[in-house]
Amino acid sequence: MFKKLFRITATTIVLLALSGISQSAETPVASAIPFTVDANFPGGNIIVDKIKANGSQAGKGQSFIVHLRPDLRDTPKYWFFWNFQVKSAQGYKIKFVFKPAVVGSRGPAVSVDEGKTWRWLSDANSPADHFVYTFAKNESNVRFCLGMYYMQSHWDRFIADYKNRPGMNISVLCKSRKNRDVELARFGNPDAKFGILLTCRHHSCEMVPNYALEGIIHEVFSGSDDGKWLMANVDFIVVPFVDKDGVEDGDQGKNRRPHDHNRDYVDEIYPEVRAIKALITPLAENKQFAVIDMHCPGCRGNDEVTYFYEPYTQKLRVQLREFCQILQKKQASGTMNYKETNNLLVGQGANKPDGKHKPIRCRYFGETLPNVLFSATLEIAYANAMKRSSWSSEPKDASSKEGSVVDANSTRELGRNVARALREYLGR
Repeated sequence: MFKKLFRITATTIVLLALSGISQSAETPVASAIPFTVDANFPGGNIIVDKIKANGSQAGKGQSFIVHLRPDLRDTPKYWFFWNFQVKSAQGYKIKFVFKPAVVGSRGPAVSVDEGKTWRWLSDANSPADHFVYTFAKNESNVRFCLGMYYMQSHWDRFIADYKNRPGMNISVLCKSRKNRDVELARFGNPDAKFGILLTCRHHSCEMVPNYALEGIIHEVFSGSDDGKWLMANVDFIVVPFVDKDGVEDGDQGKNRRPHDHNRDYVDEIYPEVRAIKALITPLAENKQFAVIDMHCPGCRGNDEVTYFYEPYTQKLRVQLREFCQILQKKQASGTMNYKETNNLLVGQGANKPDGKHKPIRCRYFGETLPNVLFSATLEIAYANAMKRSSWSSEPKDASSKEGSVVDANSTRELGRNVARALREYLGR
């Protein structure tokens, strides 16, 4: 992992190259800047190009400008994920300027407890190229991220309440390339006629779906009528971190060289993908299976919609639409915008086959399973879920306040409604 710690003293900037990434050629010498900006924590990602004082005022209350950008690492082209912390900036006002402009529509997610919990800094009118933060006197360590980052530590805290409950089996899917455990949760009834594969983080930076996964699990184990039915009639297989190394290292993950995890279902160069296919393929011989692979779309603008990619097979499209119509009714009273018309139709936008229809993505792999009900990608907006009447028309401008907030609570709520919709769909 490539990271830097920027320590600024009263007279100079000291760069500690923790893992050998080359520093920016334009990092200047600064004076009287007593804070640090770094990515030296699990999931961290940033490159700082320069830091300078803003004006001549000295002491507390002085303001500064930090110029920074995402660390692309093994991503060969632009992507927008970043996650960094600022230490010892109590009482100071700092403007963070990004080039390229990669700040989401609600500004950064902010955490003052080392990433355990997050809040949005702004409403849906945040500028794309910068944000400003004034550090309170008790804020000695503040993290800023493109979204509400979710890691193994979050999963561990969540699953601790469920791992000893009847019907839950927590194990290891496989070892990652860097010898990390790749978590696997299997719950419900292993002998049930229905099976559901739920996956997150094929692209490691797309963190929001993990909160939806929490909501699904919560509903299944809630003791509700829906939860009881699902426990008795469905075999759930859950992989919360497909690209486990990327999540912990703070990589972009999307478009990773030579290809990312969600383009690996033919080549199988990643142990996680090989293990998923080896587990699911024989199970699907004897079950009616659904696959929901969860992702995030773009970080602002017209792509800020929560939606499903429709499958390529006509039969599966019809079956997914039936499920989505049920989900729309369940989510009607929810916080996050979702309608079945949000879904991306085959042939529109990015919903086009790759090459000669090779099943290289998880959802393509799911379509090849015997007894498959549907296989689809669910995209959950990072911060601001816009309304869309159809993909033939654009949603309202994301700089408006028409979008619904996407946060941990609204996304868990969506997950609970996904579970309720699955119960109604499967139990027809």
